[in-house]
Amino acid sequence: MEQIATWLAPIATTIAALMTAANLGACVDAMAGAKHGRLAYLVVTSGGVGGVGDTVRRLDWHDAKVDGERVSTALDQPTFERLETLQKDDWR
Repeated sequence: MEQIATWLAPIATTIAALMTAANLGACVDAMAGAKHGRLAYLVVTSGGVGGVGDTVRRLDWHDAKVDGERVSTALDQPTFERLETLQKDDWR
């Protein structure tokens, strides 16, 4: 499996569904492949309060769309909730 390295500093922007405009979570980091240097996925947190009880998920870059400072996805909430979960503070 290809090693993944942090490429961008954490970005505090909202992930929203294009189809439903539902607020799905907050994008906290972007990860790039060490071998090719292209963005691989976004790290998105959802649920919880103040970082307690939240779920960290991997949103593949091909499922994300960036428009200015807004990051969005066409995934609906049930599909988003089935995304791979990551360990908090250990998504390398």
